[in-house]
Formats: sequence, structure tokens, C-alpha cells
Amino acid sequence: MQLVNHIDAEGIVTLNLALYYFAQYSLKPEYYYPLDLVQGLAYAFAFMAFMHMYRDDSSASRRNYFQVRQISTHVFYGLAFLNLYIDWSLYEVMPWYGLLYLMVMGRANSQWTYHAKEWMDSDYMRGDAAESEEDADMESEQDMMVKDRFFNTLFKFAQKTLEHENDVLNSLKF
Repeated sequence: MQLVNHIDAEGIVTLNLALYYFAQYSLKPEYYYPLDLVQGLAYAFAFMAFMHMYRDDSSASRRNYFQVRQISTHVFYGLAFLNLYIDWSLYEVMPWYGLLYLMVMGRANSQWTYHAKEWMDSDYMRGDAAESEEDADMESEQDMMVKDRFFNTLFKFAQKTLEHENDVLNSLKF
């Protein structure tokens, strides 16, 4: 079940990375345009493969997601090294922040590819009743209690805010 949460979170992060690189495409100098555009497209394709896998959880869609994730990771590494080379050749100084970014995001991309491989090889399917019905009922009751507590607290907060606003408005009347 934890792997499902990893896969879902990675899909959302992939969308955010695609949007980030498209935003960089519009803001950086002209020699970075192709790098950011290709990187944004790679993450956008990875997100589309994730959404296809999310909607149709079959072994073929999982394999497709893993392959696209693997390609986007290789694209990331290639473009990150090219970006470091451009920075180094333009400014004649080692881009330490770029190297740190490469290490952190490279590790994250490798970990996401590993999770996609695990997901491709797993037998778990979304919507499977892996737990017994009693466990599911107990979890749903606990979820409902948490939701009720949250909405009650939210309602009380809104009520107090309205009372405070009414007091302020009443004090302003001449």
C-alpha cells in the first residue's frame, strides 16, 4: 500500500516538474531554451504516462509508465550535464549549485524509476480489496470521525469569525 502512495506522489511531482521547466523555458536566456523545453516535454510525457497508468491499471500501462519514466530520467541526466557544461563554459566557474541540483534531482529521479519498476513488477491492482471488509469498515469509520471532527472545527471557526465580524460592524454603527 505504501508503494501506491509513492507512485501517486511521484506522478504529482512529475506534473510540477514539467510546469517548472516550462516556466524556466519562458524566463531563461536563449541558450537554455532547448534544454528546458526538452526537459519539460520529457516530464510532461512521463505525467501523461502516469495518468494513463492511473486510469487503466494494467500490466501494459505499468510497463509503459516504467519505460517513459526511465527515458525521462536519462533525458534529465543528459540535459543536466549539458546545462553544467554550458554554465561552466559561459562563466568559467564551476557551477556548484547546479552540481548540487544534479545530485539531489538525479537521486530523486533514480528513486522514482526504481519505484516505477517495483510498481510494474507488483501484483497489487488499484481497487483490489487487499484488506478484509472489517478492516475497511473500521478505517472508513475512523475516516468519518476525523472528517466530522475537522468539519465541526471548521464550522465553529467560521461561526466565531462571523460573530466577531458582526460585533465589529455593530460597534461601527453611529
